[in-house]
Amino acid sequence: MNLLAERLEYPKGAVAVALVNGKSEQSRKMLERAGEVAGPDWKDFNSQRCLRLTLPRPRNTADLQAHRFHMTMARLLLSHADALVGYKYCNGVNNNDPEEDVWIAHRWIAEQGIHTQHRVLPKRLAEPINRLIAVVSDLRRDHETSAAES
Repeated sequence: MNLLAERLEYPKGAVAVALVNGKSEQSRKMLERAGEVAGPDWKDFNSQRCLRLTLPRPRNTADLQAHRFHMTMARLLLSHADALVGYKYCNGVNNNDPEEDVWIAHRWIAEQGIHTQHRVLPKRLAEPINRLIAVVSDLRRDHETSAAES
């Protein structure tokens, strides 16, 4: 990670990797919040700990280069281990609707007296390769069964 950060000319210390173990009440809450972002079945993968990466945030929601970098890094991590990868696009955002796959930004426009909302970014960046392979295998098996019945 540090080598990648250096190559991208991030300032020293801009990329941090931390293992979150659910041993204390505070770390269990942190783990639970991260898990809710990663997906509804996060406990099936590892309910005791997670890897937390802190990277430079995109400048804004239109900073596609930074978002692509984060998504590519998620896929690189998945090439080494089966995991769920969740994504929080900014500090302080609350996951009020864990079932929703996309972050929804809410905004109060006082001068107009209206409340707006818009879709921002996906919460889940990548799924484990074994899950994708299982889906493809099921599709193939269904196709072979259909062909044999015809």
